[in-house]
Amino acid sequence: MPVSIGVFVDPCMAACESERVMIYDDVSDKFSRMLTEELIPSIAAQYSLIDDADARLLVGFSAGAIQSFTSAWHQPNSFHKLIGHNTSFPAAKALGSDYAALVAAAPKRDLRLSLVSGTNDLSDGRGNWLEANQQMADALIAKGNSVRLMTGTGGHYPPDQSSMDFPNALRWIWQGCP
Repeated sequence: MPVSIGVFVDPCMAACESERVMIYDDVSDKFSRMLTEELIPSIAAQYSLIDDADARLLVGFSAGAIQSFTSAWHQPNSFHKLIGHNTSFPAAKALGSDYAALVAAAPKRDLRLSLVSGTNDLSDGRGNWLEANQQMADALIAKGNSVRLMTGTGGHYPPDQSSMDFPNALRWIWQGCP
């Protein structure tokens, strides 16, 4: 793994639950623009950063993972790598954005994803998280992207399965990195 700078965006949990859902389940480019127009430039003012989408990794859990995917989708020249733990693709679909169908219909983007979901992940009126992650992996693979989907019996929270897999996900994401 290359030398890295970790940037953690406050998910605004209990203090502002209604705003958090609007921020993280939103499928617009608003969050990705905040990353590329505000956050990354402010970090680049203090540190020497490589301006290469292959050198940037987005990581998220649940709604944070769907927003990470949304950011990579809207900013393909800025982000190519993603680790998504129990990614909330069904929540986005409930808001009118079926990412698996969107990926299938769109031109290929250069993405490398590691996804984790389990048989005890969420399954509710919005959909089944494991099935949605499998559908997304299938759609991305059909487009020629590198995808690693780890499944097991893990639940949504606490993310024990994702925590145990995280070192392997990092090794897989960065394989071949000089």
